[in-house]
Amino acid sequence: MTTRAAEQVKHELWMRRARLADRRPFDELLANEFCTPAELAAWQRTALATLVRFAVSATDHYAAVFARLELTAADIDGSSALPKLPLLHKHEVIASQRALCARQLPPGEQVATVTESAGTTGRPVQVYHSAASAQMFGLLACRAMRWFGFDPAATLVSVTIPTELPKPDGVLRVPDCALVQTPGWSYVAPYFHTGPHYAFSNANSIAQQLRWLRQIKPQYIKGFPSLFE
Repeated sequence: MTTRAAEQVKHELWMRRARLADRRPFDELLANEFCTPAELAAWQRTALATLVRFAVSATDHYAAVFARLELTAADIDGSSALPKLPLLHKHEVIASQRALCARQLPPGEQVATVTESAGTTGRPVQVYHSAASAQMFGLLACRAMRWFGFDPAATLVSVTIPTELPKPDGVLRVPDCALVQTPGWSYVAPYFHTGPHYAFSNANSIAQQLRWLRQIKPQYIKGFPSLFE
């Protein structure tokens, strides 16, 4: 169990290497970790109400779901009311990709990026992200590394599946067995000055992976546990 004081020390280590003058998103993430249960519940109720109102008013899928169930956005007034809604199954996401996309984004928002699933059902699913949604990948990656006490100045190696290898600027496809080097850690470099980042996929032989690790001598290795088995 950590404390606010202990996390603040790690937080300040990261802030000394910040690229951006505005540190509020990171300060807020730290503060939120130590909210009281009542404060957290109140925030979640407000955020959920905002999300439901938007989903019903801006997407054809949820407008149809609420109409079919004779519900209004106000009926979902907290997490305890979520069982009133049906689960969203993967086959529905595949069949209703267009209906799940918002017809219009909130003021000041725009589509920033598109991610794609691995296609385990035979058909990849595209997910459109607003600028705020896309930003959370980086913010949460930074927070996770702060939790684990990573020093942002160190060298990091990522072991991943081939489709997740980082793509340097101007490169459309990276060979499955390539060793990729980027000047900063993926998702983190836009916010903080970091040490170098290397990445390779588990498509390489174990012997090759070990050769690269001995050559690079990273302080940290990141990847799913199954990739090291």
